[in-house]
Amino acid sequence: MLLSKRSLVYSLTQLADGRLVSGDDVNIKIWPREGTGEPVLLSKRSLVYSLTQLADGRLVSGDDVNIKIWPREGTGEPVVLTHGGGVLSLTTLPDGRLASGDTDGTSKLWLVDEQQLVAALCLRAGRNLTRAEWSRYIGSDTPWQPSCRDRPSNWRTVDP
Repeated sequence: MLLSKRSLVYSLTQLADGRLVSGDDVNIKIWPREGTGEPVLLSKRSLVYSLTQLADGRLVSGDDVNIKIWPREGTGEPVVLTHGGGVLSLTTLPDGRLASGDTDGTSKLWLVDEQQLVAALCLRAGRNLTRAEWSRYIGSDTPWQPSCRDRPSNWRTVDP
């Protein structure tokens, strides 16, 4: 079965629900399970070298300089992690972290589990995240909530 022959396919991954995802020099495409019909296109602006899926179902793509963690339903803006070089490889580790490798020989480990990340950001900031910070670091598909539940004095954060 031929899905597409219009562009170079640099990466493939399978979502937990069985759909195939392809990354090329034009788009990220999420193909229907049956292999018929048009794929869902995710907005992107650079070549997609690598794809993987996190344990919580979010799709991750690697491009010329960034890692993008896409919302679970594929709508909205992704969380962007700046890597520095072209992200040639991605994989998810059993402990929930994301591993990446780039064109300048650098491999990095990323904390991407939402609960672990919220706890780490609370510890680092010493306060609740603003709604803008939440959207940037956690994503827009998870509703904002106080990130430092054990700090009553920091329960509320005023958005700038």
